[in-house]
Amino acid sequence: MSSMVVNGNSKEMLKESVFRDTKDIPVLAGQKVLGVTAKSKITAVETLDGEVRANVKTEFSVVKTDGQEIFTEKTESESQRTIAAEGLTATDKACLTARVTECEKIGSEPVKVRATVEVGGWFVKKKEIRLLDATTEGLKCTTEKVTIENVTTLSENVTTLTFSDEARMPVAKVLDYDCCVTVDAVYPSNGSYRADGELTIRMVAVADNGSIFTQSFSHPINVENAEEFLTESMRLEAEGSVKNAEYSVTESDKRIVVSDVTVKITGVMLEEKETESVKDVYSLQNRIETEEEKAKVNSRFCLRSVREKAAATVSVSGGIREALCVLSPCVSASGRVSEDGIVVEGVIGATVLYSDENGETRTLSGEVPFVSNVGGDYPCETVFTPDVMITAINARPRGSGDVEITAELLVTVRGAQEKEITVISDVKVGEGKEPDDYTICVYVVKKGETLWDVAKELNADEEELIAQNADVTLPLKGGEKILLYKGKEEEIE
Repeated sequence: MSSMVVNGNSKEMLKESVFRDTKDIPVLAGQKVLGVTAKSKITAVETLDGEVRANVKTEFSVVKTDGQEIFTEKTESESQRTIAAEGLTATDKACLTARVTECEKIGSEPVKVRATVEVGGWFVKKKEIRLLDATTEGLKCTTEKVTIENVTTLSENVTTLTFSDEARMPVAKVLDYDCCVTVDAVYPSNGSYRADGELTIRMVAVADNGSIFTQSFSHPINVENAEEFLTESMRLEAEGSVKNAEYSVTESDKRIVVSDVTVKITGVMLEEKETESVKDVYSLQNRIETEEEKAKVNSRFCLRSVREKAAATVSVSGGIREALCVLSPCVSASGRVSEDGIVVEGVIGATVLYSDENGETRTLSGEVPFVSNVGGDYPCETVFTPDVMITAINARPRGSGDVEITAELLVTVRGAQEKEITVISDVKVGEGKEPDDYTICVYVVKKGETLWDVAKELNADEEELIAQNADVTLPLKGGEKILLYKGKEEEIE
């Protein structure tokens, strides 16, 4: 039988892989580890049939003191992770991210740093949907309009952006440095698209007078990328990540911090195609068997961002004089669909450097839980891993024995709405039908039946029924008597 194939590719989540990465760190005599932070990134992705492999690099920053000054040393660790993905093929593209959800110092001799890393993402699953051709000879078909959405992966855009920011004090050294990027909107045009978003840089530095200070900088970003098949009417969804970040302090002015940040933009295009799908079919001459195909396709993508605040109070043993800084925090978050919309829950893990009542620099670890309701108007059922960006985090003493940690967050949730469609994909033609043994047939229409239903029941043409029942009006209401004459013309006369 004649049929056509329509692509109905969909965006599918990859099951998250969680692992722990541990690294020994040398500590010389007279040195003390104050705190550790870690950042992970994907350096390479390989897709195979049924799985995706990712190379993950984790960079540990170890803040130390030798009793005279505070400084940072870095060490790296690399590993390969495999995630099973049903429906993935070697020719597909997968988008993966790695994030550190927990980082801690363990042991004393030797001293180790341990990071809990979560790797996840998505891929575009290929789906071909077969539709029976409604004009196939020898078949009577009725059709309905069906919208099939096809998801296409956009090519990755990797761009290095340079920013110059002025610190509020001359910088002697940088203890901690972190960057985050969000994509707020995507604008397609003929042959290209533009992604608009925001880059946030957070720095912990030692000033030339020896004091420690924290400062954040925000910059709007506009990234353009060529994509030949795009038109301005298409719908796009994109997200951004920081692939690499380097900084320097100018020699001429120690207040000027220059950042070179490599940003990667990945996304998909959603194209809707409205086509005629055969809803029902029969043959006047032969018995037939129909084959149906069920397919889940994306019907839309959803994006919501909300700004939140979170706070927690942590007790300090031995008293506190001053909170010096908060090192780069870790975030663990998950999203779920509730009656009130999408709820994102998580925990921020923070390391606070503070001076005790004797002026000695010490470390405090604390957790800041948060809950964010993205909104009840979120129409998607599938929730991809929420993106939580810490735009600001600070600590201050509360009395002599507590520290209050406060954070400002940008919570972004992406999702997809799925729908299931059922189409007739093929017909098998069997043996011929036996001729009817009547000349005149009277059929009483049941409530809810259409003229198509009656014609199929009587193995006749709709046009034939209309011609022989000129007094019947459409649409049918039920109770009408439909006459069908099947004899020779002389017999009917």
